[in-house]
Amino acid sequence: MCSSTESTFAWVGAIVINVAFASLIAWGASTLWQLGFTISCIYTLALYFLASKLDSLNDNHREEVDDTRDVSETSEDAHYQRTILTSLLYGLSVISLGATGLFLPINIFNCPGERPWPPNPPGRWETDISSLPKGVQSWAESDAEFGHKASFVYLPGTKSTLFSGTNDDTNRNVLWVAPASVYPFHSAEPVEFSNVSMPYEFVSVSESKACFGCAFESQTQIEDFDYRGTPFVPTQKEFTVACSGGKFIRLSRGNTEGISHQSPHDLIASNNTLWYKDYPPSGLQGTVIFSLDPSTMDETIHSRYHGDQEAFHEVESRDIKSLDDQRDCNNTVERKRSIMALFTSALPMTVASMLLWTKKNVSTMGLTTHISISAVAICIYVCIDPLYEKLPTFLKFWHSVFGLVWLAILTDLYFSKRPGLVLTPLQWGLNFGAMAFTMGMIALTGVFEEDTLWRWILLNMLGFVPLGILGLATGQIFLLFLCALGFLADSFRLASWFVEDVDPNSEMPIYFLVLAFAGLCISGFGWFLSRHQAVVHARLSEWFEKLSLSQQGRFRPWSQVRGVDSEYDALPSESSLSDVRDVILSPQDVASTEDDVEA
Repeated sequence: MCSSTESTFAWVGAIVINVAFASLIAWGASTLWQLGFTISCIYTLALYFLASKLDSLNDNHREEVDDTRDVSETSEDAHYQRTILTSLLYGLSVISLGATGLFLPINIFNCPGERPWPPNPPGRWETDISSLPKGVQSWAESDAEFGHKASFVYLPGTKSTLFSGTNDDTNRNVLWVAPASVYPFHSAEPVEFSNVSMPYEFVSVSESKACFGCAFESQTQIEDFDYRGTPFVPTQKEFTVACSGGKFIRLSRGNTEGISHQSPHDLIASNNTLWYKDYPPSGLQGTVIFSLDPSTMDETIHSRYHGDQEAFHEVESRDIKSLDDQRDCNNTVERKRSIMALFTSALPMTVASMLLWTKKNVSTMGLTTHISISAVAICIYVCIDPLYEKLPTFLKFWHSVFGLVWLAILTDLYFSKRPGLVLTPLQWGLNFGAMAFTMGMIALTGVFEEDTLWRWILLNMLGFVPLGILGLATGQIFLLFLCALGFLADSFRLASWFVEDVDPNSEMPIYFLVLAFAGLCISGFGWFLSRHQAVVHARLSEWFEKLSLSQQGRFRPWSQVRGVDSEYDALPSESSLSDVRDVILSPQDVASTEDDVEA
């Protein structure tokens, strides 16, 4: 894939070009989704026509080369190296075709009150810096984070310290106050305020009061049901600003404009007043500046919104009033999106990949075909489960089971020895399919969730070892690389097993011995394979060829499979080669040939 200078720079160039156009498409989509859709269509067509032009130039160059050199000198590898950029452009055009098709279902179907792409309405929050006190103007103008972010503050007026910390029970960051030398505390132990979580950026506004950002739990207005069907009112965390003198915690009372907090940050104190910035609501642009009077906890907003007022207030005008209605709408919308995406994205990708594979033998189609078939499966699954409740489980089984079937089919074709069969698309498909299969097997066995011995053995027997055997048989280094990575993970897991329930002082020597021994074993195994690689490759190739079901004559004539001339004589099998040699080279022919050579 990157085995020459040309292919390496082709990869880098293709990635840079794709990133550039992806940025342009993202810019267009963030402005108006129709604009992003148009740019994506133009980009897809440009990729395809550029690949076709390069393909025709390569064909002309190949004809000129064939006229000046022997046909036997032209190898499939040389053809692959010359057209790697063309193959990448073809592959990018197919992927871009699928991405372009997703614009339509995402933006056409929406629940009432939801914005189509882009989600951010055109509008911006701006602040008149000249109207602010001079002590905070430089802070308001700066985009950089101002000052320090303290995790504690000491108040000499109340002789107490406010700080953020965790407890042993929940390991959750909450507010603590110490020492407890004033009312209502009667001991020197820190006191926990468990309802104030994740306090941050402590700022002293006076000698007896400090403010900070925090999160508090509030109950929603919509009832929900747990997995047992029991109704309950779920809670959600809301970020706000709070102040305290060490006795009580007071939260911000909000502002008259009704602008809710997103994540207050960059807190400073000036003239006994707290100033802070926040992100605008509803995904709008700009920065919102607030001030807070700690004595009354009244909040003032100093920024103003400039833009479409209808877009600004659309979140408040949602037609969905209950969770049941919202779920029903989401079910309907996601099901419609998946059905439309199936016909605008997944199936066009699949058809384009197969056509370019069968008609042009484009090497990257082995990768895009795998992606497109998986996209078809995901669209069909979303029609059944539009809320994605079991999607991770489906993906685990899909990449494992389909990956196994995919590797089996491509391996069977690879060793079928069919005339005119180009191997490079199969190699790309094997490499990408093996990577997806490995990820699926890791997720399916759950070795990182439940670390048990039988899971690791199952992963090695069904995942890493077969990939190593397949890599040796096909000569694909990437498959051997995946197998080696698996053995590397096994080494660290084996070392961790040996250090369980041992003295901590002995862990490092045990790690050293186990990893050193495992490293020597892996290196020795690699050295053995390198010394006998040709023999192992020949034996495995012969074995896979015998097992291949796609060999000519196994099920039906080759002419029925590829549509070649029915009078085409198939290559003789290996078992009949001896008979052919006897017919072609009889002893008299050999003797006459030797006489001609001597003459």
